[in-house]
Amino acid sequence: MNVEVREVKNKGKGIFALKDFKEGEYILDITGEVIETENPSDYPEEIREHWGPMGKEGNKFRFIKPESPWMYMNHSCDSNAGVIGDRKLIASRYIKKGEEITVKGEFRP
Repeated sequence: MNVEVREVKNKGKGIFALKDFKEGEYILDITGEVIETENPSDYPEEIREHWGPMGKEGNKFRFIKPESPWMYMNHSCDSNAGVIGDRKLIASRYIKKGEEITVKGEFRP
């Protein structure tokens, strides 16, 4: 894998590039079991807090069980990566080795 999870001051953990990524280059697959629900409060707090939110599709909220570094992805208004479909993370601009990889927006039920 070309990324690693590291501690980030005042954020907890984050994902960092172990190599340079060109704009449009594949970074990683977002893996894990996906659950969908119309009412997130139907699920235990452990799922709502520790499973990664994937956004909302129609009237259903989507969460992914953390089996990839995706769970530690931080959000930034000046992000450098994005998701294609719902399972592939790609570089949205050049990412230098050692740089934290972030995505735009945040979704929390």
